[in-house]
Amino acid sequence: MKYIIFFLMIYLTIPSLYAQGGGSVGASDARSTAMGKTYTVTSRGVYAIGKNPANLMLSKDGTVQFATLLPIPNINLRSGTDFITINDFNYFFGGVEENGVKKGRYFDDDDKERLNNIFEGGGFFVTDAEAILLSATYKNSDDIGAFGFSISDRFAFKFNIPEQLINLGLEGNPVGSIYNFDDADIKGWWLRDYSLTYARSLNEIKPDNFKNLFAGISFKLVHGFAYIGTEYVNSKLETGQGNVLSATGNVLAYSAFSEAFAIKYGFDSTGNDKESSIGPFPTPAGKGFGIDLGFAAVLDDAFSFGLAITDIGSISWTENAAKFSSNNAVVLTDITNAEQRDSLVNSITGDGEYINNFSSPLSTALRLGVAFQLDKSNMVSDFLGSLLITLDYNQGFNNQPRNSTVPRVSLGFEWKPVNWSAIRTGFSFGGKDAFGWAFGLGFDVGVLEMNFATSDLQYLLSLNSAKRVAVSFGSRWIF
Repeated sequence: MKYIIFFLMIYLTIPSLYAQGGGSVGASDARSTAMGKTYTVTSRGVYAIGKNPANLMLSKDGTVQFATLLPIPNINLRSGTDFITINDFNYFFGGVEENGVKKGRYFDDDDKERLNNIFEGGGFFVTDAEAILLSATYKNSDDIGAFGFSISDRFAFKFNIPEQLINLGLEGNPVGSIYNFDDADIKGWWLRDYSLTYARSLNEIKPDNFKNLFAGISFKLVHGFAYIGTEYVNSKLETGQGNVLSATGNVLAYSAFSEAFAIKYGFDSTGNDKESSIGPFPTPAGKGFGIDLGFAAVLDDAFSFGLAITDIGSISWTENAAKFSSNNAVVLTDITNAEQRDSLVNSITGDGEYINNFSSPLSTALRLGVAFQLDKSNMVSDFLGSLLITLDYNQGFNNQPRNSTVPRVSLGFEWKPVNWSAIRTGFSFGGKDAFGWAFGLGFDVGVLEMNFATSDLQYLLSLNSAKRVAVSFGSRWIF
């Protein structure tokens, strides 16, 4: 189907493209990425939008920040899998060379077992990218508060491969075999957020033993340009005596695309040819509204805490909205019969039809964090530079793109041996990626700060065993 091909083409090509943080596992700004995607307390200024709006109050009074496409655009990119390495991919799908000619590899029993082991439990492909197009914040004072505005784009796509789909490809369909595809899942979207943020002091109600208490809120107008998502897949394929195939399909999926993509569904028989006209401001396929809520508490110069719930809301998709559904059983007695084959495919993938609209939730997530500034504590008397240690807990409330209901815990460190440079590292555990070792550098030249990071340093150190590539870089102006 053309809409699936569209997302797959972007997935395959996006690592070579030059393309803030929704969800519990998605990409983040370069500073936070370098600390293991740890940000609930430590994000500041323009980087606080989308993570914890209350953190706008942690800047100095009178501070203005800007993030634009210059001098270094704020871009965050992550792409890869959770199961297959580059070395494995080249072995199984890169072919073999014989007499200077590349040919396909024929799997022996050991190869089949090895591939089965790789796909044991299924696996997923994921790509998410984010770009801050324009962002600005201003911290006035505790009495008046802080203000922020941001426009950012988020692209995300994930495809969960059913474990038994690989078994079907390796084993064929021997008599008596039953293959279940319930763990199949496809979700992807391209969103643009327009955010307005306000934060202020709550010191009039803070506990006596706390130095400061702040609260913040962001209101988001969300434009969606493309969406594809499965609600559920309950399908299986069974081979009986005489190689009779029977399929049971119970599928529900939705999609919507901006008119700029000129998508034509396979079920659309109007015959109208469309021409794509993708530009920087395509017409939305859906619109929605979201809210971020956040709190930040400062105990003393060393300890601070944060809590936020982000992306509370949903999107209503109306343009080229389609539903794909199936709930039937099909028996295939003659595999050469095209009509029977088509019925089998439709039973598993579902029949499509236009609908007026459907809705999808945003990647709602809970964030908790604590930060400790070692050099400002009474634990040390003389420390070279400054050292920030921070711990986060992120919990997604759904499995939308960039989100996961599997909790994620991260631990981050930022060491500044001198005021103008920072060395950062961190570790992330849980979520869809299971583990990540992050690293990055930051440079502050007065009014300009530049940051560079990766959330998967372990793969850069051993490229043949790499499963993902992740890079983050960006800059912001501070006055």
